[in-house]
Amino acid sequence: MFTPQLPAHQLLSHATSLHRSGRFQQAIEVYRQLLRQFPNNPEIMAKLGSALTSVGMLEEGRRHLERAIKLAPDQAVLHHDLHLSYKREGRFKDAHACLDKALKLAPRHPSYLAARSELHFVVGDSDKAMQSITPVLGQAPEVSAVALMFAALAPQFGREQEALEALKSLLARTDLTPAVRAKAQFAYGHLLDLVGREDEAFAALTVANQLKNATWDSDKHQQAVDETIAAWTMDAMAAMPRSSTDGSSMVFVVGMPRSAEWAVERVIASLPGGQPMGEVGDAVLLARDLQGGAQAGLPMFNKVAALTPEMLDAAAKRYLERSRRLNGAAKRFVDRMPLNFANLGLISRMLPGARVIHCTQDPVNSCLSCWFTLFGGNLPFAYDLHTLGRFHRQYERLMDNWKRTLDIPILEVSFEDLVERHGDTARRIAEFVELPWSDDALSPTGRSEQADENAHSALVRTLGRAKRYERHLAPLREGLGV
Repeated sequence: MFTPQLPAHQLLSHATSLHRSGRFQQAIEVYRQLLRQFPNNPEIMAKLGSALTSVGMLEEGRRHLERAIKLAPDQAVLHHDLHLSYKREGRFKDAHACLDKALKLAPRHPSYLAARSELHFVVGDSDKAMQSITPVLGQAPEVSAVALMFAALAPQFGREQEALEALKSLLARTDLTPAVRAKAQFAYGHLLDLVGREDEAFAALTVANQLKNATWDSDKHQQAVDETIAAWTMDAMAAMPRSSTDGSSMVFVVGMPRSAEWAVERVIASLPGGQPMGEVGDAVLLARDLQGGAQAGLPMFNKVAALTPEMLDAAAKRYLERSRRLNGAAKRFVDRMPLNFANLGLISRMLPGARVIHCTQDPVNSCLSCWFTLFGGNLPFAYDLHTLGRFHRQYERLMDNWKRTLDIPILEVSFEDLVERHGDTARRIAEFVELPWSDDALSPTGRSEQADENAHSALVRTLGRAKRYERHLAPLREGLGV
């Protein structure tokens, strides 16, 4: 690949360092600066695309990666990075095709085989996932992707102790990037939890969350919520413009992260006419752009006087064009970006007739599930228990306001009902989105009976998590005010 002259090369090295350390937004700014200087450099394009994918800007990220591949089609890593964008969107067939190309260029590459294994795993096919990774399992201590994928698979094959040993060896290395160390530390904590070593798991996950080095201003966030609630009143909404676009094909699944949004999407995708879109960040990005200014926290649009019918029509057109590209024949499209809860007012003006499914969960369990998770996107509120508690309270305030003021239908679906009364809950969802029933919706994964059993067991274990960790949860309860 083309290498810039020294000053730019140093800048690229700096951006790459920011990227590897998880400071994606800062890396994106530097990559953009470099791409303006070197508009045909596939390495810069690809790195910018990868960083954009990491913060949920999937469409723009994919465009840069696809352009990089056109310029350097023989670079296996580019095909691998493009598969990550497709995976985030739930486009698994396209993601597999990218990995096929990567492995054709670099046969038996352990990281690419691990990536293929993960694709099988996320759709519930653990047997194929294990088959994909078995040829390179011996490289687990040396290749982080192999160790991490094996750690995810091991519990379904009774090999937790092997995976714990592989992760211990991996974590003992001194050359891991911060991002890989965080992934390994989270995986180690999860395995300790699964084998019933709760105190060790909590200690490991405390280290894992600290490795994210995340900062979040809870007071500023509360102020932004105050301003949003003050702006989106019933009287104000009665005077607001709205798009002339029919938004009834859209279903937004919202709530706190890790509240089984994927399970609701899975139900709708199983019904005739249902089409999943994955986590689409467009509404969040629109809110950020319309609000203007530097927004360090969760973008929330409250400058409602600036809305015009033309602005809303243009935004709606872009949104629906994306959905139609996925499946022009579908009747309902599911955007399961949970943080869309912050901008349901804007969504109701942009896509009148859209439906909202609000996924709820016990607040303590909800926050603890977030704290157990290394998120792919930028969720800095999720790595501290007290901060999570405060964030949850503000989320509740916003949702209470939307339920009072919005004129679009909202269905509440609890995590507990999805786990314990899945069939009845699936039928409620089908009725709400007005799609014909199919018994396919009774399967939580859409794969094998074993995959359904594994998914159900994992969800049941999540339900009881707060009780098992109660002695560690004082900061969370303080943040929640309970």
